[in-house]
Amino acid sequence: MTIDKKVDVIILSWDRAEDTKKAIISAVEQQNIDLNVYIVDQGSKIECVQDIETLVNVYPNVHLQKNITNTGVPEGRNQASELGNGDYIVSLDNDAEFLTPFELEKVVKAYDTRPKTAVIAFNIKRFGTESNDESSWSYGLSSVDWSNRDFFTTRFVGAGHAIRRSAFEQVNGYDNSLFFLHEEVDLSRRFINLGYEIEYLHNIGVGHKVSAEHRVAWNAGRWTYHARNKTYLSLKLKSPMLSVVFHSFLLQIDGLKKGMPIDTLKATYAGFKMYQKNKFYFNLAECAFNPDSEEYYRKYTPGADGSIPTRILRRIKGIIK
Repeated sequence: MTIDKKVDVIILSWDRAEDTKKAIISAVEQQNIDLNVYIVDQGSKIECVQDIETLVNVYPNVHLQKNITNTGVPEGRNQASELGNGDYIVSLDNDAEFLTPFELEKVVKAYDTRPKTAVIAFNIKRFGTESNDESSWSYGLSSVDWSNRDFFTTRFVGAGHAIRRSAFEQVNGYDNSLFFLHEEVDLSRRFINLGYEIEYLHNIGVGHKVSAEHRVAWNAGRWTYHARNKTYLSLKLKSPMLSVVFHSFLLQIDGLKKGMPIDTLKATYAGFKMYQKNKFYFNLAECAFNPDSEEYYRKYTPGADGSIPTRILRRIKGIIK
């Protein structure tokens, strides 16, 4: 029996044709779901695009959009999401596969009993094993103790998750200007500020191959994106100016430790410039804490219940250790 809610699976592809095809097949094989799959290719080699396109043409509910260049993760996900109209948008990394043919059925059933949930974060395993993918665990909790429990959280991981389309459209999706890194943190904050919840459900999972190909090392562009986007988001999401200055200072210390002090300064400056360019966000309610969202963060952020001096000391220790 097919569930009446529609699901759109979105996959961004950038080379890795074989992995991408397996991700597509994993999505197509989901059972009891009214399903469409949308792939946005981010400028792959022509032979990779042709290989993927051959598979796409086999399935009437699988669609391929081809970009000339890599437009970035947030813009690619926005583009893929706009191609569909399903009630729920499920994002799957192109080096991941669903653990069973019934993961999306579980997603829909979970949403049916959770009207305030914007995002369902999946249990991400290392592909072919029962081990947690530690690179996709960013909840500030022990994965050993918590990966097999359900819990509310303030963030989700990009490798596998579901988003309620109505909530996604309410905040106009991801912020394209981020390009890479922290796009999920930004979207999470904006959802929570509007009264939505984010929940990790341990019984909905994907296997992640954690491929090294096309990943950006900290000693390359990744650190620059990290420092730039952290600075930009601290301003966009209306952190107090003292907090912005403090965290900018910590970024400089961390950049110095990593041997990239000049890159860090340039990235911090770029973050301030990004905010000036996108200042329209400042007047949006979704970018500002309110009493309810502040309480949500206090309740579901590990360590957030400590005093301000305790939290400052913890942050400093985390940088200098």
